[in-house]
Amino acid sequence: MNWQKFFNIKLSLIFFLSSLISYSQNLTELQNKYPDESEIALEVSEHYFISLNKNNEIEVKSNSVEDYLLLKNTSAGVSINESLVFSELISVTAFEAYTIGNEAEKFKKTPVKIIVDKPYNSSSVFDSDTKLKVFTFSNLSQGTRKVLKHNLDFKDPMLLHRFNFTAGIPSVSRKIVLTVDKSIEIGYKIFNDTDHLVKLTTEENKKNTTYTFVINDAPIFRNEPKTAGRSYELPHLHFWISSYTIKGEKTPVFGKVEGLYKYYSDFIKNVNKTEDPALKKFTLELVKDAKTNDEKMEKIFKFAQEQIKYVAFESGYEGFIPRNASLVFERKFGDCKDMSSIMTEMAKYAEVPNVNLTWIGTRELPYSYEELPTPAVDNHMIATYERNGEIIFLDATDSQVPFGLPSEFIQGKEALISNGDLFKIVKVPTLTADQNKYEDVYSYVLNGNKIEGKGKLKTNGLTRSYYLNVMSDISKNRKKYIEGILERGNDKLNVVSFTENNIQDKTLPYEIDYIFENDNYVVHAGDETYLNMFLHKPLIDLIFDEERKTTADLDRLQNFEFKTAFKIPENTKVTYVPENVTFEDAFIKYKINFNKTANEILLNYTIENKKTYIKPSEVKSWNESLKKLKSNLNETIVIKKA
Repeated sequence: MNWQKFFNIKLSLIFFLSSLISYSQNLTELQNKYPDESEIALEVSEHYFISLNKNNEIEVKSNSVEDYLLLKNTSAGVSINESLVFSELISVTAFEAYTIGNEAEKFKKTPVKIIVDKPYNSSSVFDSDTKLKVFTFSNLSQGTRKVLKHNLDFKDPMLLHRFNFTAGIPSVSRKIVLTVDKSIEIGYKIFNDTDHLVKLTTEENKKNTTYTFVINDAPIFRNEPKTAGRSYELPHLHFWISSYTIKGEKTPVFGKVEGLYKYYSDFIKNVNKTEDPALKKFTLELVKDAKTNDEKMEKIFKFAQEQIKYVAFESGYEGFIPRNASLVFERKFGDCKDMSSIMTEMAKYAEVPNVNLTWIGTRELPYSYEELPTPAVDNHMIATYERNGEIIFLDATDSQVPFGLPSEFIQGKEALISNGDLFKIVKVPTLTADQNKYEDVYSYVLNGNKIEGKGKLKTNGLTRSYYLNVMSDISKNRKKYIEGILERGNDKLNVVSFTENNIQDKTLPYEIDYIFENDNYVVHAGDETYLNMFLHKPLIDLIFDEERKTTADLDRLQNFEFKTAFKIPENTKVTYVPENVTFEDAFIKYKINFNKTANEILLNYTIENKKTYIKPSEVKSWNESLKKLKSNLNETIVIKKA
């Protein structure tokens, strides 16, 4: 008999039974501690093994455990799905899923029977090998545990997962363990742990070093409106291969931007090596009337925006390697890398210098290249065009952004520009509020309880592109969306008719000429009528919960400008007009100006947000600013019968 094996089995059984008794005893304690929670994570752990195989290649494998306890009864016989993600680059080598019954069920272990592989559906992904393995846990009740264990094999050891130390439910313990061969050096960084809740211990033997990062009673982070990205506040760990040593020769990998650029360069080194006569001929025809390089690039950029349909590819290394421009031109569709590939190649044919492939992370990723020089810093690719020391950011995935402006979701981010053996890191500017203007001029009259009027709305910059991007996906009820843009007064707004201008010409403001009416908008009290002239009240619906834990992203700086005229009804007089107001602080600024004439009341007001990110520590002050604005926008004029 193998006594060591028998001893290990017996020890595991004792540990398993003792854990059941422990959790049974602690159920009431956990219910009292988390009275509003229906579920808790007893353990979430990942153990990575990083080593060199017989061929001196780096291998990364992981074992994971997720163990959840139900604190409340749910619907009878309820089923809950849990899933894990896998792909060509990250394969599942083993898995086990089961429930452990509550005390009344004598802690019976029941394997999950319904296990289904499903595509990882995303409306923006055309071709993906990413899949979900979905486990259906059945007949769950108070005190039941659901356990999921799985092992992963990472085909590319440079593409490693981050580990989150928090979740949307309470966690007793969340842990990541890294067991690393002595011939391999790793780097790691813990983000958002200012209170040092994550504890690190290390152990060494002759062959390995083991790093254990653990957090107990982790804080809860739930989904909140307009969240910038979970990585802004959630405590999490990134780790990477820094170097490995074979026969005394040390090879650096990550840890500096140079290593990241070298890794990226391998993905693009064989792209667009052969000239494509058809694409070259088309390009020369496209730019033949252009007199400057700027005009050439504007035409190329517009072609990529309008003629290359954006679809994402996430199948193996296709998610990292741009396709040749010839193939993109032939198929007329591609992802962000493909759009960048065809723009850079067309620029070459048009003899426009300094147009290069560029990696970038969108705004949901908070990292700089210095603090995280690994592939986790990026999730997007664009092209950049440099002339006279200025860089134009060309993101053709935004089909509406004008040439010369960055897309909304890369503002303020660092970009890594490729140029052969060299690279450059530059920061994308954040557009000013005046560049993203919402300008509305309208006049109206009072007809009983209804107001009736007409006006013209102009939007430019990223405000323009935002509205047109959303409307490009709307095939029905465009009128309803126009009413949403105008936000006239109350939910009784009816846009009687409208005309849109400059939809195709991105150099001009997007305009809407409209005729509108609002029923039941005014309030009558005796011989007095109360009218709120602020038919549009920007920002005030962005008052956040003051217990908010995550940074809010307002997407863009924006200037709202309104010029309104109300015709005073005959045989009436205006007995009250609100005072003019000017206000500015760190978050917003606004100016309100009333002007009463013999026949009209003119109201001009401007409102501007001065920040795109609102941190949790700023929410209270932000709310106070908006409450002041809301108070001013709720002021009414008073009209009395003469």
